[in-house]
Amino acid sequence: TTYDVPVKLLNNVFSGNHSERGGAIGLIRANNTNAIHLASLINNSFSRNTAKWGGAIVSNNSNPLILNSIFWGDSAGYGREIYVTANDKVEIANTIIKPSFIAGVLIYGGGILDQDPMFNDTVLLTTEPESPCMNTGKREYTCCNSGESFYACCRDITGQSRPLGGGYEMGAYEYPTPGFPDIQTSLPFDAWPNPFSAIVIFGYTLGESSEVLFSVYDSYGKLVAEPVKAFQHKGEQRIEWNAGNLPAGIYYCRLQTGNITVSRKIIKIK
Repeated sequence: TTYDVPVKLLNNVFSGNHSERGGAIGLIRANNTNAIHLASLINNSFSRNTAKWGGAIVSNNSNPLILNSIFWGDSAGYGREIYVTANDKVEIANTIIKPSFIAGVLIYGGGILDQDPMFNDTVLLTTEPESPCMNTGKREYTCCNSGESFYACCRDITGQSRPLGGGYEMGAYEYPTPGFPDIQTSLPFDAWPNPFSAIVIFGYTLGESSEVLFSVYDSYGKLVAEPVKAFQHKGEQRIEWNAGNLPAGIYYCRLQTGNITVSRKIIKIK
């Protein structure tokens, strides 16, 4: 990308791309402009991108500002994650990245984590509920040198609203909890594929025959479907649910049988 006007990239997933310079993004300031940070990248996820310079990003005099993002598993000969030229610098805050994988001048904005983001999908770059990305992002960040404020988008890549009070996630996805978290029990309960585009299959095993109530809620806690409300016999069960008429976003499934309740999170994509 060559440009001379400020560019903002919000809620993007860059996975498995390749280029000579900047596996996912190339930033170049061709002419002088008044903008200190000619590029701001907020709530983006990068992984498995490759290049000779800058596995994820290469920057030439654009002074990029990076907030609430994930860099993991990119590779390059120079600057495994980010390469900035000698006349450039990158400012990073509340982001998962290994500082040693940055070639060039780094301005620390705080909140940098050198931890595995725990991707549960290496293409979509969604994360596990236990990921260090959860609730470690910021709604607003004020730059160290310029004093300019940058804001995270109020919605994520799926259109899911981010909380007004803050506590944003790092990366392109937001994972709110509508009143109940994932509950782990001895009752086997899986959903696949996850994320899914229209049809998702649920599988679980009942230790004994019983009444079963299986409910699906949207991210606001509103009931959207009851795929099962019946007596089922002991053993393996498989339920196919078609959510093609529902918008993309995060949904929560609750399985109740006897005195056992188990909940899971699923993601519907476009």
